Amino acid sequence: MNAPMHQAASTPALAVLADQLALIAVQDLPQPRFELLRVFLQVAAQPGATQADISTACDLPRSTAHRLLRTLCAHAGQRRRGLDLLDAIRDPRHRHVHRFYLTPRGRALCERLTAADAAGPPPAS
Repeated sequence: MNAPMHQAASTPALAVLADQLALIAVQDLPQPRFELLRVFLQVAAQPGATQADISTACDLPRSTAHRLLRTLCAHAGQRRRGLDLLDAIRDPRHRHVHRFYLTPRGRALCERLTAADAAGPPPAS
């Protein structure tokens, strides 16, 4: 079975946004949501990344990266529905390795994030 073609969503703006998110203090955003966003942005910036790639890039334990990736995919396991933002595609050369890509829903979210980033902060009152 061939892996579907995925449009690369990698842009310099996403890489900058991911770097900036890494600098945000933990108290500014609840930890689980902050980590989900970091992992999502890492996949957007590096389509086709493996769990090990994401774990290293986000400085997360592999078990945490695995849990967050499952949540971002369509099926989170244990009869729980995931967010359907990522696809996990089995690597044809390494049957135990999955590569992660944005779904159409993930690309739409990514486009909204980059549009908001391009618009800049709202004017101060």
